[in-house]
Amino acid sequence: MKRRLRETVRKNLWKLAPEWRIVWNLRRASADAPQTQLDQEVERVFLKCKD
Repeated sequence: MKRRLRETVRKNLWKLAPEWRIVWNLRRASADAPQTQLDQEVERVFLKCKD
């Protein structure tokens, strides 16, 4: 799961301002989540950081 999240964040890191530091607290259910859902959740967090 860490590898999947790391790759998803790496692809989208350009969307995040450099002053942000995010700690990801993964749950067991995330291990079974499809990649598209993981992508959407990372996108959602990054969008919240723009506010």
